Amino acid sequence: MILISKRSHLAELVIAASVVGYPVASVLAKLVDIDNQLVSIVIRGFVAACALFLFIGRMSARPRLALTLFTVFWTAYLLRLGYTFGLVNETASNPASDFVLWSVGVCIIPSLPILLYNGKINFARTGGVIAVLGLIAMIGIILLGGTAFETAQGVITDQNRWNLSTINPISIGHLGASLVIVGSAAMLYGKPSGPMYMFHTGIVIVGVVGLFLANSRGPLVALMIVMILYGFAQIRNRRTWRYSILVLLAGLILVYRNAGIIFGARGLFDRFGSLLTGQDKSALVRYQLYTDGFAQFLNSPLVGDGVEVRTLAYYPHNAVLEAFMTTGIIGGSAFLIFTFLSLRESFRIMRYDSGMAVVAMLTIQYIIAAQFSGAIYQWGAMWVLMALVLSFRPSPKLSKKGLSQHRQQAGWLNSPFAT
Repeated sequence: MILISKRSHLAELVIAASVVGYPVASVLAKLVDIDNQLVSIVIRGFVAACALFLFIGRMSARPRLALTLFTVFWTAYLLRLGYTFGLVNETASNPASDFVLWSVGVCIIPSLPILLYNGKINFARTGGVIAVLGLIAMIGIILLGGTAFETAQGVITDQNRWNLSTINPISIGHLGASLVIVGSAAMLYGKPSGPMYMFHTGIVIVGVVGLFLANSRGPLVALMIVMILYGFAQIRNRRTWRYSILVLLAGLILVYRNAGIIFGARGLFDRFGSLLTGQDKSALVRYQLYTDGFAQFLNSPLVGDGVEVRTLAYYPHNAVLEAFMTTGIIGGSAFLIFTFLSLRESFRIMRYDSGMAVVAMLTIQYIIAAQFSGAIYQWGAMWVLMALVLSFRPSPKLSKKGLSQHRQQAGWLNSPFAT
């Protein structure tokens, strides 16, 4: 029992650190004024070591389809790296070692043990760790950050987007969205007491503040999609409608109190509007990445072509497109099916499983987020969360109610974190 308990703690640590480890590392690096990469390497190395320890003990071969898809994609991707950097000797924006280390150390090693994990996980404790660490990181970002931005040429400019020298606005926005989800999940699926209700409300408020300060569209879109899917999953639940009204009223108050940030020049509303007028430079670059990346895929549709969009020497900013561009139909199809199964399972969990709902909502957030920014080999949080929801898929014979009791120690509703 002791070994199982320790393994469960390792699994929970791997999950939580994959979601909020990078923001925490960024704040620590800023506080002690050292290289952010050094702190990040230490934290990610520790997470990888914890993940490797999960292999000690009984593992499950139950998610065979998911394991097959996972293996097919990553085998194809690593072969692509070997061919591109080893045989063709092609150059990219990052050295070959970065691609390999991120792929293996950040994505494969942490997510594979979670996919095969056969022990118990306390999802309430996992959500609590994500909430507390994320809250600490966001408070640090708000206190230490600002809208000033130093360009590669050393010029200081105000971009009206909150950032630190160690973390960009998009990552801040995703952290804010995650805090909103974790705090909301405890109230939507649980019945927290007065003090805990205030605590979760505070988490949501801090998350919303960080989300709007980051002034980033992708995290906001991802959060909106998660909440819309929650509405569909729990459409018959009276609590859904009650909280929807409260959220709407709170949103109107927030918009009114922060009209300058939201509707002002270079504000969030202005950034969404610039998409329609064609004046947003980042959107134009993304459009070129999409079209050139797809054309690059068509050059070699079976096995893919390259690791980045060659015309801009950059990743496509869309995980599905990147999967097909780099690994062709073989690896791309495996990734697409793996992602679809993760989304389907996450929606089912949101509908029936109150105990695990928080990780299902986070899974959807990061899958959507990966379609707007980041490279597929850098999205450790997405890979770990997808592996988690597929690993804990219960038998069809089990009741649709209380599914989280199948392999967890304490449900979201019955934990001190929720009550």
